[in-house]
Amino acid sequence: MPEESSNSFKAPKVPAAASKAPAAPKSPKSRAASPGSRLSAGARAVSPKSSAVSPKSNAALTKVTWYPVRVLFGKINLVKRTLDEGDVEYFYPTHIIEKNMKYIEEPLVRSLIFIKTTPVGLREIKARYSTSLIPYYDYSRDDGTKPPVTVPEAQMEMFIKLCHMKEAGLEYLGEDEPKYHLGDRVRVTDGIFKGFEGHIKRIRHDRKLIVTIEGVAAFATRFIPPSMLEKVE
Repeated sequence: MPEESSNSFKAPKVPAAASKAPAAPKSPKSRAASPGSRLSAGARAVSPKSSAVSPKSNAALTKVTWYPVRVLFGKINLVKRTLDEGDVEYFYPTHIIEKNMKYIEEPLVRSLIFIKTTPVGLREIKARYSTSLIPYYDYSRDDGTKPPVTVPEAQMEMFIKLCHMKEAGLEYLGEDEPKYHLGDRVRVTDGIFKGFEGHIKRIRHDRKLIVTIEGVAAFATRFIPPSMLEKVE
C-alpha cells in the first residue's frame, strides 16, 4: 500500500526560516478515536480507579512528553489516523529531497514516529495496536526497570527543524549505536546548521555531522567545512 502524504502529521509550528518547533501541549480534552473508546491526549487526569496514587506518582502519570515508537507491518497510516482522531500530537519524520528537478517531501524513516502524550496515553495507544506498535525502551538502567525512552522538548525542536531544512541532505544511518558517538563532540558555528551539535564521521569520503536521537536513531547531514566547527568542552 503506498504511503499517505506526510502532510497530515501534527508537527508543531516553527519559524518559517527553517522549521517548525513543537507547539504548547494540546488541550487535555480528546475526541473519540472510534465508537466506544477514547485515547488519552495531553495531561488527562488518571481514572478514578488510580486516584489513590501519591501526588508524585500522579504527576508522573500525567506528564506529557515525546516518545519514539516503532510502527511495524505497514500500520503507520492507521496509527497516524488514530492519533489525528484522538487529537494526540505527533511528529512523523520526513525530509526534503530533489527528484526530477523538484523538491518533494518523503518519509525519513517509514517505521518511526514520535508521539507526544502521557504514560497512560502511550499504554492505551500501544494496547490498541498490540505487536504493531513498539516503544523504544531504556535498557541501560541499573535498577531493573526498562522505561520507555523519552526525548526532551529542546532536542525534538532541533530535530524537527533539521527535518524541514531542504538543504540539510539528511540521511538516516540506522539505529543509534556507540560508533556514532566516537571522537570529540562538536558544535556548528556558522551556516545553515549553526547551533547543531554532534560528532563528525567520514561517510563516502565526506566529513558529515552525525546527529542522534539517543537510544533511537542516527542521522547524517551534508558536508560541513571544518572551519565551521568548534569542539564542545
